[in-house]
Amino acid sequence: MNRTTCLAPLYLVALALGCSNEPKEEAVTLVDDVVADAGPDQRPDAQPRLGEDQRVEVFAGEHVYWSGWDEGQNRREVDVEVTLPGAEESYASIELDFALRCPNRTRCDWWDRLGSFGLVERAGEEDERYVELSRFITPYRIGASWRIDLTDLRPLIQGDVTFRVFIDTWVGPGHQNGDGWLVDASLDYTGGVPERPVVDVSPVLPMTRVNVGDPASSIDEQLGELEGTVAAGASRSALRVFI
Repeated sequence: MNRTTCLAPLYLVALALGCSNEPKEEAVTLVDDVVADAGPDQRPDAQPRLGEDQRVEVFAGEHVYWSGWDEGQNRREVDVEVTLPGAEESYASIELDFALRCPNRTRCDWWDRLGSFGLVERAGEEDERYVELSRFITPYRIGASWRIDLTDLRPLIQGDVTFRVFIDTWVGPGHQNGDGWLVDASLDYTGGVPERPVVDVSPVLPMTRVNVGDPASSIDEQLGELEGTVAAGASRSALRVFI
């Protein structure tokens, strides 16, 4: 019997470690990340401008639901444009604070639903690309919250960004099985120098659906070849992947 599953995105993450006249030991602990250590010619001499601690709101009680196909009834997917700190500012950490709440306190969707949060590159254009930052399953009839470290994805989350949330719900206001979900999402920036300054992030594989268990169509055949480009001057690289 065949079944369909979703593959998580892969990111090629390149990082550059700062330089000094004094020798120092470089110790990096990674989980599914790639470190790229730039050569001496690529390392900046000037200290970065430290950003201020701040929270940037992305979604605040955004109602995600479905009540039909007419205009305004299908809000399973919602986009919002947000202005984030620019590339010239340095942050020691960037964390996503994400939460699901029940409409009218107790009217959460009854069922477990697939959900995704990410950003949209070139939103509205023919070559629009969705870059997933978090994936989740909603709980049954209650809210939930979690935090995710996005520090290594800094090059993707700066300046003017379009964010997207999607929940595969099929209920809405007045439905016997709940009114959908309220979504809160914020980015917490802590000023400072990150342990691993990132110079480039290149999405390699977007969220992809494949058929599993079909002997006539292997996963390798469905995905084809995957290619990624390592940033110029990087001496080390690796993949970041979440499922």
